[in-house]
Amino acid sequence: MVKKRLIRFIMALSSICCLATQSISATGSDTSSSIDVSATPVYVGTKVCLSCHEDKASFLETGHNFKVTKVVEGKTEKRPFTNIEGALEILEKVENSAGHPNSMEDVSYVIGGYRRAVMFVDKNGFVMTGRKSIINLPAEGEPFTPELGVTWYEGKGPDSLAFTYCGRCHTTGWKDYTSLEGDTRNRHRQDNMPGISGTWNQEGIQCESCHGAGGEHVKAATKVNITKVASGRTSFDFRAEDQGYGKPVACSECHSKDGERGYPTGYPDYITHYNKQFGGESLGGRTKPYPWGARLAKDGLMGVDPDTGIAMGKKRDFACTTCHDPHLSTHNRDKLGHEKALVKECTDCHYVQFSSVGDDNSASEGHRSEATCIDCHMPKQYHLMRINLASASDNPEHYSEDKHFFKPWLTAKMSCNGCHDDYDEMAAKIKKIHK
Repeated sequence: MVKKRLIRFIMALSSICCLATQSISATGSDTSSSIDVSATPVYVGTKVCLSCHEDKASFLETGHNFKVTKVVEGKTEKRPFTNIEGALEILEKVENSAGHPNSMEDVSYVIGGYRRAVMFVDKNGFVMTGRKSIINLPAEGEPFTPELGVTWYEGKGPDSLAFTYCGRCHTTGWKDYTSLEGDTRNRHRQDNMPGISGTWNQEGIQCESCHGAGGEHVKAATKVNITKVASGRTSFDFRAEDQGYGKPVACSECHSKDGERGYPTGYPDYITHYNKQFGGESLGGRTKPYPWGARLAKDGLMGVDPDTGIAMGKKRDFACTTCHDPHLSTHNRDKLGHEKALVKECTDCHYVQFSSVGDDNSASEGHRSEATCIDCHMPKQYHLMRINLASASDNPEHYSEDKHFFKPWLTAKMSCNGCHDDYDEMAAKIKKIHK
């Protein structure tokens, strides 16, 4: 055992020597003249982390590490549970100035391709947009067909979606490109691509995104030089000279839309839209209409009243790890090794008893046998949980005064239309589902 640990330590230490340089050169050109290596947190890479934490190798199958992958010689990394071969051929009327891709040779990076959909980045660093530019993955791994193509940013003009706006949450060790006069903290672009206003250390969300740069931890592993659960960076961290580089990223920094902070968005003070309107500083905010609810999980858990800014959600203080093991795939918990991805089931905390026919609510009988908790309470992975069937889904009471945000609950359309086309009519007949 001692010998094995010694070998691991020597391997990790040798990796540090190489990676001390790689962690700088990988973030763009000419960085050596502007960055003090000795003062910069050193990222070591997931492989080095797993040389000791072998029991966390399942992380490589979670999908976070595939948030973006580089295309090298026309090839990208293979996904463990999905196959993206044939997806590129479904693209239709790509509007980018780099032109319609003829093969993967015309692609610089692949976004996703693990769970729901796949997108492509051109050789200038812009996400490909147009008639069919998001390609949904086949449900059961069948070949790609044209109907899986989804319109994205069509008619917005060429190069309308810079990868910059994806980079913060799809890479590890991201630093915004600083463009304001006198702000020279990071005047570099990844691969010198005009569509990428910023740099990163590693593609995808890797171990060190959540736990912080591991250079010091690898040299002498202690509990105080690595972060187990990130508390989240503040606007002060982003305004600092290092822009928060190397610090651990909390899940909720990315699983939020109204809580997004970014230099290029016109807020060089890194204050979110939510905090700018209501003050304070929080991770997350109001819930926006958005097709993929998991993307704004923190917003849902907070349960913010969009007109007052008050967080009302009963689970607003939950951490993602309350229910999820981040080293396992919740989506693929039917796959070998991922069975325990949910550390808590709904019924571990909630005793659920359905109403019966005698309660003048025969609908609940069907829900008991056909639906799961998440079918109704977490459609599309929305984390609002609460359902309000008191009025039709288009009633203004379900939305903020400006109609831009949801009130902190689910409507019949959101919860019921997965099974019922006449969701509002069905909801109006139901007195109650649970006792």
